[in-house]
Amino acid sequence: MERAKEGQTSDGYQNIDLTIEETEVRTQEDDTALVIVEYTLSDQEGNSRTDRVEYELRTENGNWRVWDAGSPGDPAPSVAFDYTDNPEDDTVTIIHGGGDTLQQPDRITVRVEGSPRGTLDEIIGSPIAPGDSGTISVPEDTEGSLGLYWDNGERSQQIGVHTYDVEG
Repeated sequence: MERAKEGQTSDGYQNIDLTIEETEVRTQEDDTALVIVEYTLSDQEGNSRTDRVEYELRTENGNWRVWDAGSPGDPAPSVAFDYTDNPEDDTVTIIHGGGDTLQQPDRITVRVEGSPRGTLDEIIGSPIAPGDSGTISVPEDTEGSLGLYWDNGERSQQIGVHTYDVEG
């Protein structure tokens, strides 16, 4: 009998946890409904991925059944970012700290205090690999928030956040 790899069952499947984060009923009639489900998949190594899927439900013999499931679309990249505050010139350096190489950094918008300030493609370049970095100006002598938002045209997701301090 072949032994399973750690984290896998004997038939080769990986053990994962599924957590339903949120459900939202978009529309509902007597026999149909559109429901959005946000879920997180987590493996035994601590890796996780959150996504949203739209389900069309219909009744059959008085019970709700999944009729059609929309594609979750292009998933957000799995990436970590590091940040360095530079009070001497009121900037923050954004560093790709690990994970996926970003092939489409034009899909990631940098927001400072909620206002769009450009894409990672404009700030760092393309593609962006671990260790690559770029610098963005922030308001002079302040503390504030910088967020990174990925958008595939159908949905948007925050993939990084940093509270900066450039008070000098």
